[in-house]
Amino acid sequence: YLIKPFTADQLQARLLKAIYKKNFFAPVYRKLDEGAYVGALNACDRLLANRSPFELDVLRLKGEVLNVLGRHTEAEEIYREVLARKSVPWARMGLAVALRGRKDLDEAASLARAVVDEIPEYLSAYDFLAGVHEEMDRLDEAQSILLQAAGISPKNAARQRMVGDVA
Repeated sequence: YLIKPFTADQLQARLLKAIYKKNFFAPVYRKLDEGAYVGALNACDRLLANRSPFELDVLRLKGEVLNVLGRHTEAEEIYREVLARKSVPWARMGLAVALRGRKDLDEAASLARAVVDEIPEYLSAYDFLAGVHEEMDRLDEAQSILLQAAGISPKNAARQRMVGDVA
């Protein structure tokens, strides 16, 4: 994001950084595009071994891939490592996904609830939290959470359908 007014030099610096970052992550994204998740993990490890200027971004990607692969304990370790350094919402949600994958639904719900309370506009956290409550057979709570999210973003048809499905 650039806040107006900005200079041509500021715009150029942002564009150069974006291009550098895109090229930096290219090996990981190539593997992901191929569906080669283990290869993407290896690419993340290579980036981390070289003192990455985007270390947290690499850890985020690595955690997401681990969760997709069902390697939730490893993902949990990554997210806890990130959270020990810095409290960022994406790491808390990634940890919640890992915990859900390990069937620790109470802690997953607790983390997602904290994110929803702290950042009410983080709408995917509502969807995740509702899904955890649904998995715990707490349908009234799931519906209530989805209704809260629908109140914030009333034109989201997929979420409206989810409210109806839970009902």
